[in-house]
Amino acid sequence: MRLPTEQEQALSEGCRTVLAKQSSSARIREVAASDSGFDAAFWKLAADLGWTLLALPERLGGLDGSVGDVAAVVEELGYAGQPSLLPQTLAVACVLSRFDDSAPVGDLLRAIGRGDAILTWGGMGPDSPDPVALAGGRLIGTVEFVPDATGATHLAVPVRHQGEIGLAVVELATARIDTVPTMDLTRRYCRVHLDDVPAGDIRLPARAVGLLFDVGLVLQCAEGSGIARRLLDMTITYAGQREQFGRPIGSFQAIKHRIADMLIETEGCRVATREAADALDADAAPGGEAVSVAKSWVGRAASFVASHALQIHGGIGFSWEHDLHLYLRRAKTNELLLGSPAWHDEQLFRSVLTGVTEGDQ
Repeated sequence: MRLPTEQEQALSEGCRTVLAKQSSSARIREVAASDSGFDAAFWKLAADLGWTLLALPERLGGLDGSVGDVAAVVEELGYAGQPSLLPQTLAVACVLSRFDDSAPVGDLLRAIGRGDAILTWGGMGPDSPDPVALAGGRLIGTVEFVPDATGATHLAVPVRHQGEIGLAVVELATARIDTVPTMDLTRRYCRVHLDDVPAGDIRLPARAVGLLFDVGLVLQCAEGSGIARRLLDMTITYAGQREQFGRPIGSFQAIKHRIADMLIETEGCRVATREAADALDADAAPGGEAVSVAKSWVGRAASFVASHALQIHGGIGFSWEHDLHLYLRRAKTNELLLGSPAWHDEQLFRSVLTGVTEGDQ
């Protein structure tokens, strides 16, 4: 089992301290209820603190952080419940910095570091429609379930050109964006209509599409780890305070067993996520089995922890005023996005079967 590095620990502790002061329940609900769902004040704070520099190479003034470093920050965002486009922006920055050192990419990465460019991505995964078409330097098509597109300036999306798939980064200024209602109240999922939108100058090969999908998955798992930790802490606190029959319910054996199961699932989330991040850091190629293992575990585990947290909280956990449902909604939504755990189980089965078949030849 790989433990967090000193740098990851330092990043986690620093983010935790800031988020404890900035990400209050009232503020999160205020942002969730706003028209855009985007917290501009938090984005400026993140840029001022240098978090937007984390995935940038040193030659561009960045911190040259690993996927594991980025995941450490995203886990704390998940724990705090902070609405933010930082995970999506850093995921795209990770891929851009590995695949291209052209002037347009360098300019965009510098803009990310300054906090001027805010990125999101979409159009990937087993449930995504056909890639957007690229013809004559312009895009035609629709991208479904793009996170927080209303607050982003750029979109990274797979495109099809002359029979080949690549990754393009386009400006969203001229795109038509519709918000799609989902279970998650703190993240806006959007339908982005790229109706004759300029394709821009940034084009990456097909391998970049696979890598962005995997980096996005790892960061989703990191967020799920943070959500599970938060729900576990909330449940332990509540079980120690809520009394029944003259003593805290946390003293009952049935509650102890449930909380122990929640702890095991939560620690499994963190371990699986670190292993998947290491697989991506080892090579600029899709992480394969390690990433699917992480999503298979975290997708189920975060939902498991959320469900048990709700049951232990009882009636108060079902109320609108309690924050538990905000985390439960994110956990349940993430479980199905970017491939369900069952879909990733199938990928693992096929990978193992292919290895066995090749070994017999």
